[in-house]
Amino acid sequence: MSITGTRGNRIMSGMDQLKIFRGEPYYITDKIIIKQPSLDEIVTYGEREYFSLVQTIAATPADKKVEIWDSLGIYWDEMSEYDLFLSISRGLRDIDASIIFPGLDFSSFRLVIDKNELILRNRDGVEIDKTIYIFIADFIRQIHNFTKNQERGFDNYTKQIMIEDDREEQIKAARKPFQSVLLPLISSLTNCADFKYRFDDVWTLPIGAFLDAVKRLLKYHEYKNLMRGVYAGTIDVKKINKKSLNWMS
Repeated sequence: MSITGTRGNRIMSGMDQLKIFRGEPYYITDKIIIKQPSLDEIVTYGEREYFSLVQTIAATPADKKVEIWDSLGIYWDEMSEYDLFLSISRGLRDIDASIIFPGLDFSSFRLVIDKNELILRNRDGVEIDKTIYIFIADFIRQIHNFTKNQERGFDNYTKQIMIEDDREEQIKAARKPFQSVLLPLISSLTNCADFKYRFDDVWTLPIGAFLDAVKRLLKYHEYKNLMRGVYAGTIDVKKINKKSLNWMS
């Protein structure tokens, strides 16, 4: 089953959640496939480089307030997600993206106008248009638990403050050494009795399944702590959000 994109591209059917959880590749088109790397593959590729890659592809204009203002002199909410992706696509040409896009030649993608639309096309004839990009970005956000940043400013004065706040955060971050995102998560889970993987076999897990386990265990332990309070009489069950009692939701 497939759908037809805005330019007639054949796009495969929507995301199958169970297949995604199992770590299967996501076929957006017959030529664009997104692979879920394992923790071991991310370590080999380089964790810092990996998260830089996926965060760049899935970025929204609200993530790039400073860069958009400094380079174009416009506020981020005047740019679409797709236009942002096109603007940063040149920087992706020199990056080895095979860890998530196996067999896809990113180095030869160029901006072209086709059917009055600006798209990316490589030497193999593979195209990325607005519809395909949305599928790519949404999938990457889903498997990495990225929250889609859609911040907006009330007025231009507020937007300027938000831009400068982000600039200060970037300066502070640039002064700090890289801190691993995965190390504390892997260390915590492999030392947790409720996590069934050990230090020697956790590395085989696809990134999506591993990050899902992090969320699930947090939810499970929240549930257990609430129930301890209920049984001890220190928490009124009537005041608990009922969603917190269903850790399998």
